[in-house]
Amino acid sequence: MHSLSDKRLSFSPSVEIVVLPDGTYLLKQTERGDYLALAADRREIMERFDGVRTVEEILHELLLEGRNPGIRSFYDLVLIALERGFLLDGATASIKENAEKPVPAISAMGSLGIVVSLALIGFGARILFRDRIQLGAELSGWLLTLVLISIGLSLANIMAAAALRSFGRQAYDARIRWDRLLPYFHLDVRDAFMGGRACEIAVALRALAAPFLLALVCDAFGAEAGILAGCFVALTLISPFGETPGHTLLHAAFRKEYELPKCAQRFLNAKLFAQMFNWKTKLKEENYFLTYSTYAILWLTGVFYFTNRLIHNQVDALYIAALADLPQENDTMTWVSLGLLSVILASIIVYFVWLIGRGVFREAAPSLFPAEGRLTRNAASLGDDAGESVKFLKQTLLFSQLSDDLIRQIHASMKPIDVAPDQTIIRERDPGECMFVIESGSVEVCKEDESGLMTIVASLSPGDVFGEMALLDKAPRNSTVRSREETRLLSLSRKDFEELLLKPLGANKIKEIVHISAALKRNKLFADWHANALVSLAHKFTMETRLAGQPIIEKGQVNEFFYIVYQGKFKVARDGDELDLLGPGDFCGEISLLSDEPANADVIAASYGKCLKLGKKDFLEFVSHDFLTGLAVESAASARKTERSAA
Repeated sequence: MHSLSDKRLSFSPSVEIVVLPDGTYLLKQTERGDYLALAADRREIMERFDGVRTVEEILHELLLEGRNPGIRSFYDLVLIALERGFLLDGATASIKENAEKPVPAISAMGSLGIVVSLALIGFGARILFRDRIQLGAELSGWLLTLVLISIGLSLANIMAAAALRSFGRQAYDARIRWDRLLPYFHLDVRDAFMGGRACEIAVALRALAAPFLLALVCDAFGAEAGILAGCFVALTLISPFGETPGHTLLHAAFRKEYELPKCAQRFLNAKLFAQMFNWKTKLKEENYFLTYSTYAILWLTGVFYFTNRLIHNQVDALYIAALADLPQENDTMTWVSLGLLSVILASIIVYFVWLIGRGVFREAAPSLFPAEGRLTRNAASLGDDAGESVKFLKQTLLFSQLSDDLIRQIHASMKPIDVAPDQTIIRERDPGECMFVIESGSVEVCKEDESGLMTIVASLSPGDVFGEMALLDKAPRNSTVRSREETRLLSLSRKDFEELLLKPLGANKIKEIVHISAALKRNKLFADWHANALVSLAHKFTMETRLAGQPIIEKGQVNEFFYIVYQGKFKVARDGDELDLLGPGDFCGEISLLSDEPANADVIAASYGKCLKLGKKDFLEFVSHDFLTGLAVESAASARKTERSAA
C-alpha cells in the first residue's frame, strides 16, 4: 500500500461518462472496454487525480476538508480504477476534460423491440413446451439438434447486439466461441451497462426471444429437431446461474444499487435458508435477492419437470416399440439419452439436498460446532512462570490499568493457543465463550455482507484484544476472525473474564477502553504511533455523548478540549450558517487550543453522537509528540481558520 500511496495518478482521458437520473455516474474505459459505476462523491474523488499530487496527498486533502471517504474505501476505489484503466500513471497520461452526458431516453425502436421480444416469447412458449417433444433415436437427428442449438445461441447473440445498437451502444468481440461444448457466434454486449436499466432489460429480452423465434420457424417447417433445440437453448438462456440473459434481466429489473454486482446466487447458496427463518430482517437488496432465489427454484423445478417428461416420452417410445415388436436399430442412442437425462434429474435433487443441508448446518453450527471450541479444547496452561508474558500484558491497553498482582492472576488463568495460518478462530453468529489477546502473529476480522460475501474489515496485531464484546453483551459473535499467519493467542474464559476483569473494571470501562483504542488505531493521525505511546494517550481520552442539538463547542467561549468524532454527525456553524459537517474520525477544537483564543464557531450534534475528548494540556503534549501528527493537526487548523474567516 505504501508504493501505491506515493504514485502520482491521473484520471484517464479515454473515459466515457454517462449520468443516470439518480445521480449515479457510469464510466467506460473506451480503450479497454472496462466499466465502473460511481456515486457522485466517488466521481468527484476521481477528478482530483491530476498526475501532480500523490495518492496520499489527495487522501490527506480530503481528510483536511472534513470529507472522510473512509481510508479502506478510498484505496479500494483507487485499486479498482487503476486495475481497470480509469487511473493512469501521471507521467504518461494526457490530461483533458471528460465530458458527461445524460443517459438517453428509450427510443421508439427500443420500445418496439421490447414489445416484439415479449410477443415472440409468448407465441413461442406454447410450441416449446408441448407434450410431444422427445429425443430422437437417430444419430442424424442428434447432430441436427446440436447444429440448431448452435444456431439458436448464435441468433441470441445477434439479436442482443441489434437491441444494443438501437440504444446507441456498441457490441464487441465478434468471434466463434469453442469453450461451451458447442461452437457458436459470440458478441460482447456488456456495453448495455452504459445505457441504463432499460437498455439492459431490452438487450436481455431480445436474447431470450431467440430460441422462441427458432421454435416458431422450425414449427412452421415441421422440424421437430428445431423445437427440441429451442427448448435446450431457452432453458440455457433463462437460467439464473452464471452470466445469462435470464440473470441479467433479473439483475437489471430488481437491484437497488446500480453498481451492485451479480451476487444473488451467493445469497441463494449461503443465506436464503437463514433468511426464511429471519424474515423480519430487512435486506437492502431484498427485492433482487428474494426474486432471484424464487426464480432459481422455479427454474430448477421447471428443468426437473421438463427432463422428467422427456424420460417418460423416451420410455413410452421404447415400451410401444417393444409391444409392437418393432426393430430397434438405434436403441443405443436412446439409452444414452436416458442416461444423460437421469444425470440431470439426479443433479437437481442433489443440489436441493445440498441447499437445504447447508442452510440447516448454518443455523445449527453456532450451537453444535462453535469454531472456538475446537481451539480451546486442546489449549495448554501457561503455568506460574509469568516472565515476559506478564510484561507484555501490562503494555496492552486493556490490562495497563490493572495491578501487577491482578495481571499475574489473569496470566495464570490464560491458556496459550497456537493457530495455523488461515484458520477460523471465532465465527460470526457463534456464542462467545472466550476473550483472546494476540501475543504474536496477526489476524483479520471479517464481516459477512447481506449476500453472504465475507469482507475483511480490520487487521489485528500483537497486543490487540478481540472477542470481548460478546462476553460483555452476552450476545453472539458479530464477526469472524481468521489467522493470517502462524499466530499465538492467549485465551481467557468467560468465567475468568467476569471474575478478574469485569469486577475490577466494570463493563462500561472495558467497552470504553476497547472503543477508544480501536478509534485511535483507525485514525490516520495515529497510524504511525508506537503501541505503547498509543496506550498512554488512550488513557487520557474520555468518551462524551451528545443528543441532537447539544453543543460540544460554543462560539465565543473558551474551549479547553480537543474532540475526535467517534459516532454520529456534528455540525460546524457560525451565526446560523453551516460551515462543515463532521463524521467519524474527524476532529475539532484544535483551532482554539493552538491559538489560545475563544472558539470561532459552534460545533453541535446533528444527531445522537459520541466523541473522544482530550484536555488542553494533554492535547498540546500529544501534538508535540510526533512531527507529522502535529503538522497534520496544525495544517487542518490553519486551513479551517482561513476558510471560516473568508466565510
